[in-house]
Amino acid sequence: MCASRDSRVKGSITMNRARPAGWFLPIIMASAVVIGGVLALVLTFQDNPDDPTARPSPNVTLGLTAEARRSLQQGDAFPSAAAGFSAYYRVTNTSNLSALDKAAVDEAVMGEVKGSTHRASPASLIDTGDNYSVVSLPIHNIDQTTTTVHLYYDSEGWVVAYFLREEESSRAWQARHLELENPAMDTIDITLLDAINVVVEEALGQPSLVAENLNFYHWAHPTATDFFMMANARGDVGTDTISFAVPESFTMREVSVSLWVSGDACASVTLDGEPLTQDRCQRQFHHTPVAWNDFTNQTGHTMLLEQSVPNAGASGAIIMLVYSVE
Repeated sequence: MCASRDSRVKGSITMNRARPAGWFLPIIMASAVVIGGVLALVLTFQDNPDDPTARPSPNVTLGLTAEARRSLQQGDAFPSAAAGFSAYYRVTNTSNLSALDKAAVDEAVMGEVKGSTHRASPASLIDTGDNYSVVSLPIHNIDQTTTTVHLYYDSEGWVVAYFLREEESSRAWQARHLELENPAMDTIDITLLDAINVVVEEALGQPSLVAENLNFYHWAHPTATDFFMMANARGDVGTDTISFAVPESFTMREVSVSLWVSGDACASVTLDGEPLTQDRCQRQFHHTPVAWNDFTNQTGHTMLLEQSVPNAGASGAIIMLVYSVE
């Protein structure tokens, strides 16, 4: 099926891990892949010359809904000039009261962390007003690392988790659920979802959300329509590759890569034979932007994750493309 510009994520697909078997155009990838909130291990995008509005499937729109645009862009409360890649959700309330009790959320997210499944430590206040707050929120990630997410919420019920404009969108990778001893990829989780669930689940006591409940937007690239993430991981010395090609109908807006290393392992990432990182050692996340001019054609690309120290830990790498479909 083809999704319209106003569609949301409709579901998820989970498959077993596969190895690259060769090049298949216009685009094919092995390892875990997510488009918006939709997961697949092997995806094939087919352009339909008879329908120029046809879009890849599965697909999620990367854009503000009209309602969100009107609300968030009125006044100066939401820091749109500072925001980059984001996920957003609106808490609804059928009563005449405010959809979100800002004071209660303030207390919950900036107070003592009690048994939180999402937060690593309390949020730090950045800005606040009578009906909104902006905070910086450390989120648990893999192997005792944290990912800092900025979070906006207001009394109208809008909750927006975002990275700063200068930060790489690939920071959205939530690798916390991988097993360090055997980090086989069969899903890709999103840190922004955890940040929003701090409000929805922990502060408001509502059922936790899944990626299908969210919409996504890149404040620095308002014409971007889609994104996808491709990741691989290793539990010991060796290499893993992700092979893919980009259809001509895709116009890149941002490409970024994130690498994590656990324990005393050392790992590096190369893209098309060019090193993106030197060996990174010991427990940490590393993020880097990628020049995306070469991603505007159907030339095949290969991202290689190499772990060089045996029996020392694990590593993983993700590449994230933010693009427009013409």
